Amino acid sequence: MKLTEIQAWEFIREAFRDKNLIECVGSVYVRYPDGEDHNWAYGMCDVILQLRKSGRISAKVEKSMRNKIEAALDEKFAKHRKPDYSFLFNDTRYGARKRREFCTKMIKDLTDQKQLVY
Repeated sequence: MKLTEIQAWEFIREAFRDKNLIECVGSVYVRYPDGEDHNWAYGMCDVILQLRKSGRISAKVEKSMRNKIEAALDEKFAKHRKPDYSFLFNDTRYGARKRREFCTKMIKDLTDQKQLVY
């Protein structure tokens, strides 16, 4: 069974918990929390890509998640007024915490939208 978008954001949030972080040459990588995937990831898009490649999310969910990250990148770079093609957050433990916060916000937004429908 494929993950919903909320479940996929929860998966990513869990992936970026401190217990799953590995520091290597000044960068922070994550290992997947459920042990199903033995790959390491660098950012949220890497985790999304692995979820899609493994068939755990649909193309529709992948696109929606990527669009949300791209919108956040656009907003971030508009505020700083300088072109930068890096990650939304730095590859540090602080950046991992910011990724978790981003995932929590996405989950909350989706949950709020879902409640408005009913």
